Amino acid sequence: MSEFIALPGTLNISLTIGDEFGMVADLDIDTTGFTWSSIVYESTPSVSFSNPGGVPTQGATAATFGITVVNAAAGQVNLSLTEIQTAALSPATNYRWYLRGVSPGQVTRTYLSGTLRAYAP
Repeated sequence: MSEFIALPGTLNISLTIGDEFGMVADLDIDTTGFTWSSIVYESTPSVSFSNPGGVPTQGATAATFGITVVNAAAGQVNLSLTEIQTAALSPATNYRWYLRGVSPGQVTRTYLSGTLRAYAP
């Protein structure tokens, strides 16, 4: 059986509440001319008969990453959150995040996504 899967790469993030956070996503593709968006959002499982364990659903936006292109030709993008943004996160809340890019041809792709866990210092 053949299968075509068009899902983003998984990258789970753990961070400390009240600290600045930063990372460079290295996508290994030329992203010249792309526009980027990346958010942290509250997530709750949506349970159904076909998915009794639940599928994460997107809730309220908890934070918006600052985005700086480090090297577009190499696909390197820096994502950051300020200490004020991470201080507003709760260890009791389930979060997810994603990084989306829109190519010059207006094709939108989610390149990375995963859980985000906020821990008290």
